[in-house]
Amino acid sequence: MRAPEAYLAEILSCVEPLPAVELPLAQAHGLVLARDHAAGLPVPPWTNAAMDGYAVDSRSTAGAKAAPVILPVAGDIPAGAVPGTLPAGAAMRIMTGAMLPDGADAVVKVEDTDQAAGPAPVPDRVEIRVRAAAGLNVRRAGEDVRPGDPVLPAGAVLDATALAALASVGAASVTVVPRARVAVISTGAELVAPGQPLPTGSIPDSNSLLLSGLVVEHGATASVVAGAGDDADSLEEAVRRAASDADLVVTSGGVSAGAYDPLTMLGQRQTSPVELSFATIAMQPGKPQGHGTVRADDGRLVPLIALPGNPVSALVSFRTIVAPALARLMGHGDRPPASGPAPVRARAAVPWPGAGNRRQYMPVRFVDAPQEGAADEPGAWVAPSHRLGSGSHLVASLPAAQALAVVEPGCPGVEVGDEVDLLALTRPAGPAAGPSPQPPIAGSRQPAAGPTGQTHGEAPVRLTHLDRAGAARMVDVTDKEPTVRTARARAFVDCSARVVAALRTGSVPKGDVMAVARIAGIAAAKKVPELLPLAHTIGVHGCTVDVTLTDDGVRIDTRVRTADRTGVEMEALTAATVAALAIVDMVKGVDRSARLRRAEITAKSGGRSGEWVRPASELP
Repeated sequence: MRAPEAYLAEILSCVEPLPAVELPLAQAHGLVLARDHAAGLPVPPWTNAAMDGYAVDSRSTAGAKAAPVILPVAGDIPAGAVPGTLPAGAAMRIMTGAMLPDGADAVVKVEDTDQAAGPAPVPDRVEIRVRAAAGLNVRRAGEDVRPGDPVLPAGAVLDATALAALASVGAASVTVVPRARVAVISTGAELVAPGQPLPTGSIPDSNSLLLSGLVVEHGATASVVAGAGDDADSLEEAVRRAASDADLVVTSGGVSAGAYDPLTMLGQRQTSPVELSFATIAMQPGKPQGHGTVRADDGRLVPLIALPGNPVSALVSFRTIVAPALARLMGHGDRPPASGPAPVRARAAVPWPGAGNRRQYMPVRFVDAPQEGAADEPGAWVAPSHRLGSGSHLVASLPAAQALAVVEPGCPGVEVGDEVDLLALTRPAGPAAGPSPQPPIAGSRQPAAGPTGQTHGEAPVRLTHLDRAGAARMVDVTDKEPTVRTARARAFVDCSARVVAALRTGSVPKGDVMAVARIAGIAAAKKVPELLPLAHTIGVHGCTVDVTLTDDGVRIDTRVRTADRTGVEMEALTAATVAALAIVDMVKGVDRSARLRRAEITAKSGGRSGEWVRPASELP
């Protein structure tokens, strides 16, 4: 048997991102940007009012510190109007977002005048009751971005906020990697369309709906959904036709060692537009797999991935094999766009057997902790979504699965309290949906069911930092043994060339930026309990903050050490973040474009969860 990752690497080596296309912004949601995009317009495009009120020359309000100043009102400026010049010593009524007139440098909000808020005729005069400083309630043209400033890099996923940003800087269309077209073909003479009478020996075709739905949930388009019988001729014709309107063909069924498996028969043909190879993969479910290409009528070689026919096997195979291939086709790299973050971990609430020398993917649901003492353990708890575990035929119980628990080969079985990795399962977009495998906050945790269906009691939802009444509490760690624990974190501040030059020469007006950042980071590590609710007060026995100047910014690396009952990941992350913010604050006098790009924990050691290191590929 082949390792799953080796088989996936073989498939991905045959898949390239689709050629980029130009699309209107309204059609680009969810797609990947193919080129860097810079601002074509300043944002805001003109200096405007941040409040409803009165545009003034701040000098005309100087006397308002001692007594109200009365100014004549020279006009009205609704949003969208182009105002004239503000006469000296006068005010103009202005609405939020309206262009500031020449001659004005401040806006006094209506609440700081004698005028009532809301619709009303323009008054002849207005009583100004505060002294306005220049820039009060004013949004300067280009203070968000200026023409030519970078807005989004190639590779960015165009979500709603990204599309809004592109529209704000003048874009009407954008160059993107298009949505992949996927043909889904279910094989098997025994398959009957859903809802139709079942002759003896037949079953409803659930795979067509399962796979086409997964295609859509992963951001692609199901261009063809078809069925094929158990003969190679009809399958070859169905695959060839489907490929002409597809960037990827996905089949289910017919890849095992049966006498009538059509994919296997098709793969044995010497002359065919379909070329296939098959493999036995060390995974459960989903051991038999196949892949190849189809020569479409237009001459293109379209990749084909052949999945097993049992529905749970098809789901697991799609999530672990097809989803990464789709991700690469659509420019996301190798991680499915709907898969959420990197795999999280959870604890097993019930025992279940392993899969011998195969990697097991167990459909699981989030449950309450199995016993009183376990409720204080951090993290989520899971149990198999069906009492029969990962049986590849258990399609009717799949809706109960919220994630796939990954158990490595050689594990004889999972015991209560053992940690397992989780892979996310997609859901359609909606108020209660979301691809992340994190447990819901409330309402959908269930009592843990054991292998034979017994439950551990109808306990209410119980989260780590909530008691039975729902009140917040700090987790009690007094029973834990003090151990040496360390954590590392990293942050990065993007800086312009001008800021980098000033840092290299030590010419930042506020002083030694690097030294201040180091001190700020160390001080912040000691104050985490004051900043984060429910954080434990622990002894920080060592903290280092390294600040490194690069060609495009400043990198901060922190390391925090303790010998206590809980970890110091938050201390390390807080130290890195505060050090980065200190840099942003100190260099803003040189250039306000400096920004905190990212901050993340990079490693930890000690405690029950042991060692963890973020992969180098995820670090800046």
